[in-house]
Amino acid sequence: MKRLIIYELNEVPPRLLKKYVEKKPNSGFAKILNEGIYKITVTRDDGELHPWSTWPTVHRGIPNFEHNIRYINQDLTFANRKYPPLWVDLASLGIDIGIFGSLQSFPPIYGENYKFYLPDTFSPNTQAFPKEIKYFQEFNLKLAGENKAISGKYDLKSIRMFLKLLSLKIISPVSFSKTLNHLIKEAINSKYKTRRSLIQPILGFDVFWKHYLKYQPSFSTFFTNHVAGMMHRYWSSTFPEDFNILDEQVDPFHSKSIFKAMDIADRQITQIVKYCDKNQSNLLVISSMGQKAVDRGVYLREIFLNDELKLLKILNLPFEEYKILPAMQPDIVFDCKYQSSLKKIIKLIPEIVDKEGNQLIKLRYEPVGLRVNFSLQIETKAMVNNEEIFNPITKKYNKIEDYGLKFITRDKGTAYHSKDGILLAYGKYVSNFNFQNIDLLDTCEIKPKIIEFFQKV
Repeated sequence: MKRLIIYELNEVPPRLLKKYVEKKPNSGFAKILNEGIYKITVTRDDGELHPWSTWPTVHRGIPNFEHNIRYINQDLTFANRKYPPLWVDLASLGIDIGIFGSLQSFPPIYGENYKFYLPDTFSPNTQAFPKEIKYFQEFNLKLAGENKAISGKYDLKSIRMFLKLLSLKIISPVSFSKTLNHLIKEAINSKYKTRRSLIQPILGFDVFWKHYLKYQPSFSTFFTNHVAGMMHRYWSSTFPEDFNILDEQVDPFHSKSIFKAMDIADRQITQIVKYCDKNQSNLLVISSMGQKAVDRGVYLREIFLNDELKLLKILNLPFEEYKILPAMQPDIVFDCKYQSSLKKIIKLIPEIVDKEGNQLIKLRYEPVGLRVNFSLQIETKAMVNNEEIFNPITKKYNKIEDYGLKFITRDKGTAYHSKDGILLAYGKYVSNFNFQNIDLLDTCEIKPKIIEFFQKV
């Protein structure tokens, strides 16, 4: 029986892979490069690139200007019906499926061929299966929501949930130990808070691998964003030459952050490679796009929605008609109860402006169904001077905190999305993924090749 694991390594570009392998020639990545197949990929997606669009492009085999999936928690009813994701087509062929964290995979699909299913960390609720994966998703979504954009404190409920996962053996004592060790480091050196997101893939892979070994589905996915997060912030510390920064000017702690993230991926990939060697299975490591250096100029604070109920109240919008859905800073997604509710919020939100007329929150994409995506902006001169914000209801001015908004400061972003990604193939049937010796692989070609892989005798 053919088996294929897809390790979805978000946003890792060829340049980082090359540098990592040069630094670590005995790594799992190096082994795949030496013994498997390597392709540089390119996405045909248009507009501003985002993983919540480029991954559906991989999964559905068409670019975003056709599937039109543009934001997290968009209504996917039409897209799912016309352009189903890879796992739906495979399940229809009788292939057993295991999904773990793939973007835009909510809601979970229940059926005979689905052995386990954990949607992404932006899911609007904790639906997942089997039961122990649902327990993990409850913990996962709580932490993701509370640590969005900046790392916050752990509360007693989070600690209890974590200990429950340990007691039920959903996570291993080794992962518990690594988590505890990291938190101790945070207490000693606050810089370690910037690496807190590196705990998530350790715990997640623990749960994924346990269920993979238990059910051994023919097709499975594991998604991780942890390298992407480090690249966004610390690219300049890893590639200082892109910014004309001298080596002695680089923060030695942050210079290691991206490689620490890659080390975690490498250990997990090495584990999968060993399994493939023993079980004649196959592995694809894919990034749907990459990242490259970006110069953002002078850093300005970001606006953050701290209390959506305050925002609704000051705009005189009824709470029961709006539900805010998980999204990645600086996005906000509202699920509106009625078409009239949608029209009201689309009209009012852009009218929240400073005294220079700059919008605090902009409409980012046209609504799909009753869901709409807005984008929080960065501070302006008027905001720096603590000038008040125009209220479109009262026609008066209020403090920014009256709108449930606040400013946050993060490490300055030094990398952003690029079209180039990677595909690594390893295993018994690795020749299936040579793609006719194409050097630059269109990510839309991946889905049909995987379907072909399972259809071949």
